[in-house]
Amino acid sequence: MAPGPDIGAFTSAGNRYGSLNQDYVEVWRPEAAGAAAPGGGAAAPLLIGAVLDGHGILGESAARTGGAAVVRELRRLVGLCGGGGGKGAGGKWEGANGAADAVGGGAHAGAAGGDGGAGRETGSSGAATAGPRSSGGGDSPAGGAAAPRPPLVGLPESELAALVDAAFRAAHASALALYDDPPRTCSYPDARTGAAAVYCLKPEAQGGLHVYTAPAGARTAAGFRPLECGATCTVALLQGRRLVVGNVGDSSAVLGSLDDEGGVTARLLTRQHCGLHPEEAARIEAGYAGRVRILPNDGYMSVSAPSLWAGYELGVTRALGHKHMESFGVLHSPSVAVVDLRPEDCCVVLASDGVWDVMEPREVVNRVMDSLSDGKGPAAAARQLVEDAIALAQGAPGGDADNTSAVVIALPLGG
Repeated sequence: MAPGPDIGAFTSAGNRYGSLNQDYVEVWRPEAAGAAAPGGGAAAPLLIGAVLDGHGILGESAARTGGAAVVRELRRLVGLCGGGGGKGAGGKWEGANGAADAVGGGAHAGAAGGDGGAGRETGSSGAATAGPRSSGGGDSPAGGAAAPRPPLVGLPESELAALVDAAFRAAHASALALYDDPPRTCSYPDARTGAAAVYCLKPEAQGGLHVYTAPAGARTAAGFRPLECGATCTVALLQGRRLVVGNVGDSSAVLGSLDDEGGVTARLLTRQHCGLHPEEAARIEAGYAGRVRILPNDGYMSVSAPSLWAGYELGVTRALGHKHMESFGVLHSPSVAVVDLRPEDCCVVLASDGVWDVMEPREVVNRVMDSLSDGKGPAAAARQLVEDAIALAQGAPGGDADNTSAVVIALPLGG
């Protein structure tokens, strides 16, 4: 493993929805340790990783725009983003979404869609590098260079939680912007066959609601699909020995550690925002009784109020986007965990439910550490994890694999 921390990611469409991949991964890291903070002064290198799992028609767009926005805003708020544009503190930005061919790390690979290949990898091995994207404005009210912000370790936990919450608000706003000018046509899998079908936007919104008409024979209520999309989002920031994780939805993060017997342990860092979580179920039942009910078997929330949305089901109670589900209790405010890393901590893994549906957290850490111990970088370790998860899913009864993604942060052992 590299002497310092490093980060990489991989995403693949699986086979459940053909070539459609509504997951999105993004990582950011400085090009060199000790990159200068804006305005001068040294700051510990910052690593950021994000995994998003889109859902609904245009869910892949919600994941992509939300993921790009949350990382961009986190960089700005932490203070490593340059003032008006350019390369800022100097780093690599890599995002991927869609079933495209694997690309080397450092490549700017943010386009959706793809050619149905194996997946898309982002990490530290590629030669092509894109400078980090600017937030579009100066960090200093006077328009000059901003003074260095303290590193994550110097901020109290309440400030860190507020920082992550602000980034999620920005990401949520970016996802909601999709509703302002949706595309005239889009591809979405048929519920019965999984095959892609082309949906057409009705010329006029009905009461502020955009509606896509379904192809003949597609399995949708009343022959249309209202535009309602969103994405889970899990992010991790690492600077020095301070780790900050925020999430909405059910894409989880774990911290892997070595134990005294040479094995590994796995600590869950995220909260599952669904009806199976007691606090989330209580919140929905207290605030939306008679309008929403929690399904007992899988924790899905189901709209029961008489409306166009009656019968609509959603597997998460918090997410980015979901403009119309906000009135039924779906929040975009994240749960935040702040961890001061120990010498025995060895990796952080963020993944969509395509991984967690087939592996327990300890198995995930074991597989990642096996890859890292074999000399693979974090991007290759993420790819191996995703491909293993897809193979397990395809070998199970039913034989279908969900969109599957992972971000791996490799930690230097001993501090």
